[in-house]
Amino acid sequence: MNVRNARNARNARLVFASLAAALSPLGWACTSPPSPYPDVTSFCTAKAAAICQAYAVCAVDKNACQAYQATSCENDAVDATSHGTRAYDPSGAGGCIDAINQQFGGNPTRIAYAQLFGPGSIHDKCERVFAGSAKVNQTCQTDFDCSGGLVCSPVVPGSTSSVCAGTTQVNQGDFCENPGSQCQNSYCAVQEGGAAQCAPLATNGQSCSGAVPCVSGQRCLNDVCQQAAGAGQPCTTNGDCGPDVPFCDPYAGGICTIGLTFATQSVDCKGFLLGQLPSTPGADAGSDAPAD
Repeated sequence: MNVRNARNARNARLVFASLAAALSPLGWACTSPPSPYPDVTSFCTAKAAAICQAYAVCAVDKNACQAYQATSCENDAVDATSHGTRAYDPSGAGGCIDAINQQFGGNPTRIAYAQLFGPGSIHDKCERVFAGSAKVNQTCQTDFDCSGGLVCSPVVPGSTSSVCAGTTQVNQGDFCENPGSQCQNSYCAVQEGGAAQCAPLATNGQSCSGAVPCVSGQRCLNDVCQQAAGAGQPCTTNGDCGPDVPFCDPYAGGICTIGLTFATQSVDCKGFLLGQLPSTPGADAGSDAPAD
Protein backbone atom coordinates (compact mmCIF):
# COMPACT_ATOMS: atom_id res chain seq x y z
CA MET A 1 0.00 0.00 0.00
CA ASN A 2 1.48 3.41 -0.97
CA VAL A 3 1.64 6.40 1.38
CA ARG A 4 -1.42 8.10 -0.16
CA ASN A 5 -3.65 4.99 0.13
CA ALA A 6 -2.52 4.40 3.68
CA ARG A 7 -3.38 8.00 4.61
CA ASN A 8 -6.87 7.64 3.03
CA ALA A 9 -7.57 4.39 4.90
CA ARG A 10 -6.48 5.98 8.17
CA ASN A 11 -8.74 8.98 7.61
CA ALA A 12 -11.70 6.71 6.81
CA ARG A 13 -11.22 4.82 10.08
CA LEU A 14 -11.13 8.08 12.00
CA VAL A 15 -14.35 9.27 10.36
CA PHE A 16 -16.19 6.03 11.20
CA ALA A 17 -14.87 6.05 14.76
CA SER A 18 -16.00 9.66 15.26
CA LEU A 19 -19.43 8.90 13.79
CA ALA A 20 -19.90 5.88 16.08
CA ALA A 21 -18.90 7.92 19.10
CA ALA A 22 -21.38 10.64 18.17
CA LEU A 23 -24.28 8.26 17.60
CA SER A 24 -23.74 6.02 20.63
CA PRO A 25 -25.08 8.50 23.26
CA LEU A 26 -28.25 8.80 21.16
CA GLY A 27 -28.86 5.08 21.46
CA TRP A 28 -28.02 4.44 17.80
CA ALA A 29 -25.47 1.75 18.56
CA CYS A 30 -26.05 -1.81 17.31
CA THR A 31 -28.49 -2.91 20.00
CA SER A 32 -31.81 -4.74 19.86
CA PRO A 33 -34.88 -2.49 19.60
CA PRO A 34 -36.96 -2.20 22.76
CA SER A 35 -39.89 -4.57 23.15
CA PRO A 36 -43.30 -3.10 22.25
CA TYR A 37 -44.60 -4.85 25.37
CA PRO A 38 -42.16 -3.81 28.12
CA ASP A 39 -44.44 -4.77 31.00
CA VAL A 40 -47.43 -6.93 31.90
CA THR A 41 -49.93 -4.12 31.44
CA SER A 42 -48.86 -3.36 27.86
CA PHE A 43 -48.82 -7.07 27.06
CA CYS A 44 -52.29 -7.65 28.48
CA THR A 45 -53.69 -4.65 26.64
CA ALA A 46 -52.32 -5.97 23.34
CA LYS A 47 -53.48 -9.51 24.07
CA ALA A 48 -56.99 -8.31 24.82
CA ALA A 49 -57.11 -6.28 21.60
CA ALA A 50 -55.94 -9.29 19.58
CA ILE A 51 -58.55 -11.63 21.03
CA CYS A 52 -61.35 -9.11 20.71
CA GLN A 53 -60.90 -8.85 16.95
CA ALA A 54 -63.66 -11.48 16.96
CA TYR A 55 -66.14 -8.99 18.46
CA ALA A 56 -67.69 -8.17 15.06
CA VAL A 57 -68.51 -11.71 13.95
CA CYS A 58 -69.80 -12.37 17.47
CA ALA A 59 -71.78 -9.12 17.67
CA VAL A 60 -70.60 -8.39 21.21
CA ASP A 61 -69.48 -5.11 22.73
CA LYS A 62 -65.82 -4.51 21.84
CA ASN A 63 -65.04 -2.42 24.91
CA ALA A 64 -66.61 -4.98 27.25
CA CYS A 65 -64.58 -7.71 25.58
CA GLN A 66 -61.31 -5.84 25.92
CA ALA A 67 -61.97 -4.95 29.55
CA TYR A 68 -62.74 -8.57 30.45
CA GLN A 69 -59.80 -9.99 28.50
CA ALA A 70 -57.31 -7.48 29.93
CA THR A 71 -58.45 -8.21 33.48
CA SER A 72 -58.26 -11.97 32.86
CA CYS A 73 -54.74 -11.57 31.50
CA GLU A 74 -53.65 -9.54 34.53
CA ASN A 75 -55.12 -12.19 36.85
CA ASP A 76 -53.34 -14.95 34.92
CA ALA A 77 -50.10 -13.03 35.27
CA VAL A 78 -50.52 -12.91 39.05
CA ASP A 79 -51.20 -16.65 39.15
CA ALA A 80 -48.25 -17.45 36.89
CA THR A 81 -45.74 -15.53 39.01
CA SER A 82 -47.18 -16.34 42.43
CA HIS A 83 -44.80 -19.26 43.12
CA GLY A 84 -41.68 -17.21 42.41
CA THR A 85 -40.36 -19.48 39.66
CA ARG A 86 -41.75 -17.49 36.71
CA ALA A 87 -41.31 -13.89 35.60
CA TYR A 88 -42.59 -11.76 32.74
CA ASP A 89 -40.33 -12.01 29.68
CA PRO A 90 -41.02 -9.27 27.09
CA SER A 91 -39.13 -11.20 24.41
CA GLY A 92 -41.83 -13.89 24.36
CA ALA A 93 -44.81 -11.54 24.20
CA GLY A 94 -44.68 -11.03 20.45
CA GLY A 95 -45.02 -14.76 19.77
CA CYS A 96 -48.17 -14.92 21.88
CA ILE A 97 -49.75 -11.88 20.22
CA ASP A 98 -48.85 -13.15 16.73
CA ALA A 99 -50.42 -16.55 17.46
CA ILE A 100 -53.66 -14.88 18.59
CA ASN A 101 -53.73 -12.57 15.59
CA GLN A 102 -53.40 -15.53 13.23
CA GLN A 103 -56.48 -17.19 14.67
CA PHE A 104 -58.67 -14.28 15.80
CA GLY A 105 -58.05 -11.87 12.95
CA GLY A 106 -60.28 -11.80 9.88
CA ASN A 107 -63.64 -12.53 11.53
CA PRO A 108 -63.08 -16.23 12.34
CA THR A 109 -66.05 -18.56 12.69
CA ARG A 110 -64.11 -21.56 14.00
CA ILE A 111 -60.90 -22.06 15.96
CA ALA A 112 -59.76 -25.67 16.33
CA TYR A 113 -58.73 -27.18 19.65
CA ALA A 114 -55.15 -27.74 18.41
CA GLN A 115 -54.80 -23.99 17.87
CA LEU A 116 -56.02 -23.27 21.40
CA PHE A 117 -54.21 -25.92 23.46
CA GLY A 118 -51.18 -28.18 23.19
CA PRO A 119 -47.59 -27.73 21.97
CA GLY A 120 -47.15 -24.60 19.87
CA SER A 121 -50.72 -23.44 20.55
CA ILE A 122 -51.97 -20.06 21.74
CA HIS A 123 -52.09 -21.33 25.31
CA ASP A 124 -48.55 -22.72 25.09
CA LYS A 125 -47.00 -19.57 23.60
CA CYS A 126 -48.85 -17.20 25.93
CA GLU A 127 -47.97 -19.18 29.05
CA ARG A 128 -44.30 -19.04 28.05
CA VAL A 129 -44.42 -15.26 28.15
CA PHE A 130 -43.97 -15.85 31.88
CA ALA A 131 -40.70 -17.73 31.66
CA GLY A 132 -39.79 -20.38 34.21
CA SER A 133 -36.45 -20.36 36.00
CA ALA A 134 -36.50 -23.67 37.91
CA LYS A 135 -33.53 -25.89 37.11
CA VAL A 136 -33.08 -29.68 37.18
CA ASN A 137 -34.39 -31.23 40.42
CA GLN A 138 -35.93 -27.96 41.62
CA THR A 139 -39.60 -28.08 42.61
CA CYS A 140 -42.32 -27.08 40.17
CA GLN A 141 -46.08 -26.97 39.65
CA THR A 142 -46.26 -27.11 35.83
CA ASP A 143 -43.88 -27.45 32.88
CA PHE A 144 -43.96 -23.67 32.52
CA ASP A 145 -42.14 -23.32 35.86
CA CYS A 146 -39.10 -25.04 34.37
CA SER A 147 -36.32 -23.42 32.40
CA GLY A 148 -35.39 -24.38 28.86
CA GLY A 149 -36.96 -27.60 27.63
CA LEU A 150 -37.30 -29.20 31.07
CA VAL A 151 -40.62 -30.71 32.16
CA CYS A 152 -42.29 -30.88 35.55
CA SER A 153 -42.31 -34.54 36.56
CA PRO A 154 -43.18 -36.49 39.76
CA VAL A 155 -40.16 -37.21 41.93
CA VAL A 156 -41.21 -40.87 41.85
CA PRO A 157 -44.25 -42.44 40.13
CA GLY A 158 -47.43 -41.49 41.97
CA SER A 159 -45.75 -38.78 44.04
CA THR A 160 -47.53 -35.48 44.65
CA SER A 161 -44.15 -33.70 44.65
CA SER A 162 -42.66 -32.76 41.30
CA VAL A 163 -39.32 -31.48 40.05
CA CYS A 164 -37.97 -30.17 36.77
CA ALA A 165 -36.21 -32.79 34.68
CA GLY A 166 -35.04 -33.58 31.20
CA THR A 167 -37.22 -35.99 29.24
CA THR A 168 -36.30 -39.59 28.49
CA GLN A 169 -38.40 -41.73 26.14
CA VAL A 170 -39.03 -45.16 27.70
CA ASN A 171 -40.62 -48.18 26.04
CA GLN A 172 -43.18 -50.54 27.55
CA GLY A 173 -41.56 -52.92 30.03
CA ASP A 174 -38.54 -50.69 30.67
CA PHE A 175 -37.84 -48.97 33.98
CA CYS A 176 -39.21 -45.44 34.42
CA GLU A 177 -38.34 -44.49 37.99
CA ASN A 178 -36.31 -41.39 37.08
CA PRO A 179 -38.05 -37.99 36.89
CA GLY A 180 -38.69 -37.08 33.28
CA SER A 181 -39.18 -40.67 32.11
CA GLN A 182 -41.97 -40.68 29.51
CA CYS A 183 -43.52 -44.06 28.74
CA GLN A 184 -44.43 -44.55 25.07
CA ASN A 185 -48.01 -45.80 24.59
CA SER A 186 -47.95 -47.00 28.21
CA TYR A 187 -47.72 -45.52 31.70
CA CYS A 188 -45.25 -45.65 34.60
CA ALA A 189 -46.48 -48.05 37.29
CA VAL A 190 -44.87 -49.26 40.52
CA GLN A 191 -44.74 -53.05 40.42
CA GLU A 192 -45.17 -55.45 43.37
CA GLY A 193 -41.42 -55.69 43.77
CA GLY A 194 -41.16 -51.91 44.15
CA ALA A 195 -39.62 -51.11 40.76
CA ALA A 196 -41.33 -48.65 38.42
CA GLN A 197 -41.84 -49.89 34.86
CA CYS A 198 -43.83 -48.80 31.81
CA ALA A 199 -47.04 -50.87 31.90
CA PRO A 200 -49.83 -51.32 29.29
CA LEU A 201 -52.65 -48.78 29.32
CA ALA A 202 -56.07 -50.00 30.44
CA THR A 203 -58.47 -50.92 27.65
CA ASN A 204 -62.25 -50.96 27.25
CA GLY A 205 -63.95 -52.49 30.30
CA GLN A 206 -60.79 -52.62 32.42
CA SER A 207 -60.33 -50.80 35.71
CA CYS A 208 -58.80 -47.34 35.55
CA SER A 209 -58.05 -44.37 37.79
CA GLY A 210 -56.04 -41.18 37.94
CA ALA A 211 -52.94 -43.39 38.22
CA VAL A 212 -54.03 -45.97 35.61
CA PRO A 213 -55.01 -44.23 32.35
CA CYS A 214 -56.97 -45.66 29.44
CA VAL A 215 -55.83 -46.14 25.86
CA SER A 216 -56.48 -43.42 23.29
CA GLY A 217 -60.14 -43.09 22.37
CA GLN A 218 -61.26 -44.30 25.82
CA ARG A 219 -62.06 -42.37 28.97
CA CYS A 220 -62.10 -43.39 32.62
CA LEU A 221 -65.73 -43.20 33.77
CA ASN A 222 -66.81 -44.68 37.12
CA ASP A 223 -63.35 -46.31 37.37
CA VAL A 224 -63.86 -48.27 34.13
CA CYS A 225 -62.48 -47.52 30.65
CA GLN A 226 -65.29 -46.66 28.27
CA GLN A 227 -65.65 -45.16 24.82
CA ALA A 228 -64.73 -41.46 24.85
CA ALA A 229 -67.59 -38.98 24.50
CA GLY A 230 -68.58 -37.95 20.98
CA ALA A 231 -69.79 -34.68 19.49
CA GLY A 232 -72.31 -32.92 21.72
CA GLN A 233 -72.02 -35.45 24.54
CA PRO A 234 -71.45 -34.34 28.16
CA CYS A 235 -67.90 -34.05 29.47
CA THR A 236 -65.99 -32.69 32.42
CA THR A 237 -62.46 -32.46 31.01
CA ASN A 238 -60.91 -32.48 27.56
CA GLY A 239 -59.70 -35.99 28.32
CA ASP A 240 -63.31 -37.21 28.30
CA CYS A 241 -63.69 -36.35 24.61
CA GLY A 242 -62.81 -38.40 21.55
CA PRO A 243 -60.03 -37.42 19.12
CA ASP A 244 -62.45 -35.95 16.57
CA VAL A 245 -64.02 -33.58 19.11
CA PRO A 246 -61.23 -33.02 21.67
CA PHE A 247 -62.54 -29.83 23.32
CA CYS A 248 -64.84 -30.02 26.34
CA ASP A 249 -66.59 -26.71 25.73
CA PRO A 250 -67.49 -25.05 29.07
CA TYR A 251 -69.30 -22.22 27.31
CA ALA A 252 -71.80 -24.70 25.88
CA GLY A 253 -72.39 -26.30 29.27
CA GLY A 254 -69.68 -28.96 29.05
CA ILE A 255 -70.04 -30.87 25.78
CA CYS A 256 -67.43 -32.26 23.37
CA THR A 257 -66.77 -30.09 20.31
CA ILE A 258 -64.00 -29.46 17.77
CA GLY A 259 -63.09 -26.12 19.38
CA LEU A 260 -64.56 -22.65 19.54
CA THR A 261 -67.37 -21.77 17.14
CA PHE A 262 -68.13 -18.08 16.66
CA ALA A 263 -71.44 -16.72 15.34
CA THR A 264 -73.75 -13.88 16.30
CA GLN A 265 -74.21 -14.00 20.08
CA SER A 266 -73.19 -17.68 20.23
CA VAL A 267 -72.42 -19.27 23.59
CA ASP A 268 -68.72 -19.47 22.66
CA CYS A 269 -68.73 -15.78 21.73
CA LYS A 270 -70.29 -14.68 24.99
CA GLY A 271 -68.41 -17.23 27.06
CA PHE A 272 -64.90 -16.91 25.66
CA LEU A 273 -64.91 -13.21 24.81
CA LEU A 274 -66.96 -11.90 27.75
CA GLY A 275 -66.67 -14.65 30.37
CA GLN A 276 -70.41 -15.32 30.50
CA LEU A 277 -70.52 -19.01 31.40
CA PRO A 278 -73.82 -20.92 31.51
CA SER A 279 -75.05 -22.17 34.87
CA THR A 280 -75.09 -25.76 33.63
CA PRO A 281 -73.55 -28.82 35.32
CA GLY A 282 -70.25 -29.61 33.70
CA ALA A 283 -69.20 -26.00 33.17
CA ASP A 284 -66.25 -24.84 35.21
CA ALA A 285 -66.87 -21.23 36.17
CA GLY A 286 -63.39 -20.94 37.65
CA SER A 287 -61.40 -21.20 34.41
CA ASP A 288 -61.51 -20.43 30.71
CA ALA A 289 -61.58 -24.11 29.81
CA PRO A 290 -61.74 -27.48 31.54
CA ALA A 291 -58.53 -29.26 32.37
CA ASP A 292 -56.89 -31.53 29.83
